[in-house]
This record gives sequence, C-alpha cells and structure tokens, in this order.
Amino acid sequence: MAPSVQSSAPLALLLSFSTNIAHAQSIVYGRFPPTSPVVFPYDAQGTRLWAADPSTPQTFDLVIGGQTAYTFYSGTEFAIVPSSLNAVIAVQPGLPSDPSPFAKPLTQGQKIGPDAAGDSWVPDIPGIGGSTLTASRDIGSIGYFTGVESAYIGLQFHMNGRIYYGWVRAGAPVTGINGGWIYDYAYETQPDTPINAGAGAPIPFTANFTGKNEVLPNTSTHSGTGSFTFDGNTLSYYLELDGTFQPTSAGIFGPANPGLNSPRLVADLGTCGISSLSPIPFPPIGPVTFDLNRSPIILPAPIILVRNYPLDIGDGLGVYWGHEKERSKSQCDAEGIS
Repeated sequence: MAPSVQSSAPLALLLSFSTNIAHAQSIVYGRFPPTSPVVFPYDAQGTRLWAADPSTPQTFDLVIGGQTAYTFYSGTEFAIVPSSLNAVIAVQPGLPSDPSPFAKPLTQGQKIGPDAAGDSWVPDIPGIGGSTLTASRDIGSIGYFTGVESAYIGLQFHMNGRIYYGWVRAGAPVTGINGGWIYDYAYETQPDTPINAGAGAPIPFTANFTGKNEVLPNTSTHSGTGSFTFDGNTLSYYLELDGTFQPTSAGIFGPANPGLNSPRLVADLGTCGISSLSPIPFPPIGPVTFDLNRSPIILPAPIILVRNYPLDIGDGLGVYWGHEKERSKSQCDAEGIS
C-alpha cells in the first residue's frame, strides 16, 4: 500500500507493505503492561519483573484461552515456567552448578513449529523448574538472555487437545540480577500451524515526503514526514506537512508501475481527511486527535499540517474509519466535513 497526498504542487510518498492481511487475522497479539514509574528505558516498553529479595519472588502469568499457559518468575532466577504439557524452545547446557534448561533467544522471522527451530521443546521439568533466561550465580551470570535487551521465546501450548504455537518477547539487559522485562506476545489460533517470531506485531514505518519520492520525481520545495503503524487490519498514520503545502485530496494506493501513478486504490480519503488545524509548537509534542464527527475549525494556514487517524482494513475488502465505515464525499458535504 502507498499513501499519497496531492496538491497543485506535487508531493507524494510511496510506501510498501508486505503483510499478508488474511494470515494476520489468525494471529492473536498482545502487549504486557508498561512499568510505572519509568526508571529504565525498557519500562515504557513492557512489564519489569525484578524481585529485590529472592524470598519474595515476583511472577506474571501469560493467560491464553482463559488458562495460565506460562508464568514468568523473578526470584532466584529470571525464568519462564510452562504450565501442564506446554513447552518452550530451550537447550540444556548441562552446567554442573545448574541443571536448568536455558530458554533459547530467537531472532525476528525465525520459524516456530514442530522442529523447535532446530532445538528442543522443553516443558516444566519436575524438581528443576522452568527454563532460565538469566540467573546470577557465584560463577557469574548465566542464561542466554543475559545482557540481551529483546529476543523471542518460542511457545508450544495445548488447548482442547490440540497443539498451538506462539512467541513471547522478553529481555534481561541489566546483568547481575535475577530479573528482566517481558514486552509482548502472539500466537496462532489455527492448531498445528507454525508462526514466525515477531509475526502479528504492529509494523512501524517512517518516511519523508519529498518531491523526489513522487512518481515521477519532481523539484517540489514542499516537505513533510509521516509515521505509519500496521497492526492487524488497522493502519494508523501520523503526517506532518509544511504550512505552505495546501493538499486538495489524499489517498492510500497500492504499488505503482515505474513512471505511473498507481491505479490500485485502497482508501480514498478525499476531502474528509484534509483539514487545517490550529498552530501547534514545532515539533509537536504528540498526536493531534482528528474527529470525523465534527466540522473542523477553519483557521489560517498553520505552521504545520498534522493528520492523525487509524484505518481499519476489515478483511482486506473494505476500508473503515475506526469502527465506522468510510464516508462518501456526499456524506461529508451533508455533515459539513471538508
């Protein structure tokens, strides 16, 4: 898909998305709550588990289908403990000082399926416990997640007698402690279906609006920036354009052939998506909310033009604004939206 903003002075952006929308619908994705107050930079990304005293451990359950599938533990070590017949991809290094298996850190895109990415599916071993991410010992810190800010753990869990696969992203960037952070997770809703590490997570893109990105390139002096996040079927975008740029229409298009504008219209934003907002400090502190249910306040050209709104691409067949179907131009005119 490619977003395009048109004006009497051409300026556009082509941005490709390679996500398979139909496949993404079979993946459930979730985030762990951020830690507050923020002490470490990782706190804003997920939940910190860091037991100051091993005698009072901290735990966090990953619940799937209403049941605890895995428990993260921080106490005498930082570990992931599978429930029942569930397992994680791990290896058993056979250290004489610690017989625990070590969770194997996976990279984005690695396939998680029956072959355990070339290693083993390890359950909760009686008398030993779960798989270690990091642990502080007399010999030093052990565990393959030691010093790792972020990596994936392969999951294999059972539900209603069937096997499912998923991933959870965690890290232990602060060495010498028996704790770390858990960030997000995802799993396939289709049984016996492998999943790639990181699949289902929101996909961020950033880009610069310049004349050279137009098809064909031009010498426009206008500029802007855009950030885009593709989350399941929802495309959220945030645009900043220079104040002298006066858009007349906007749209999101598929790939274009060389030297041609794309005929593959995904969403015609029309004049519904164009509005002058009140001047705000540059750069903006955060997203500016745009409410399609109200008429925009017409003001002189702002310092920058900001557009921020999500699109829900339901089933890849229709385009929706949030949970509300996209308005036609006649509906916009009737509701006073321009």
